[in-house]
Amino acid sequence: MTWKKVAADITSCVLQENIEPMKRYSISVFPLLPNGVASPISTEAYSKQGAPLIGPKVSGNYISKSQAEVIWEKIPINKCQGFIRNYTIFYSDKLGPVRYVMSDVAERKYTLTGLLAATDYMVKVMATTDAGGTNGSVVNLTTKKSGKYQLVNVPNNQQF
Repeated sequence: MTWKKVAADITSCVLQENIEPMKRYSISVFPLLPNGVASPISTEAYSKQGAPLIGPKVSGNYISKSQAEVIWEKIPINKCQGFIRNYTIFYSDKLGPVRYVMSDVAERKYTLTGLLAATDYMVKVMATTDAGGTNGSVVNLTTKKSGKYQLVNVPNNQQF
């Protein structure tokens, strides 16, 4: 932990000591008052972002004849190397082209719709920072023949 004291009229400060790229830092500003220290204002920052070191671990959840819910694990902060801005879900059946959709960063699940019944799909998720993206594991999902949902837990062990 390091600190730097600045005058009250200063509105910015450059921190250079012990700062590494692609490492998340918690920065707090503590107002010094005549009678003590006020509550700090804090934020997190990177001096430079990089693509995540690993991609999300993916699995399937509720699967029906035309939909499949894909879920993925949060990437540990020490593997992110930047702020995750979005997730891109890539999916394809054996004959069709690879399609993709983007998901909000606050969600770690997405329901694929318009899928063909009784069809095998390969799905992977890419996590993206300002510096780039990294693909996660690939999961194989098979849609059902009928319209009923089935809860599944599909292992993530394939290559896309």
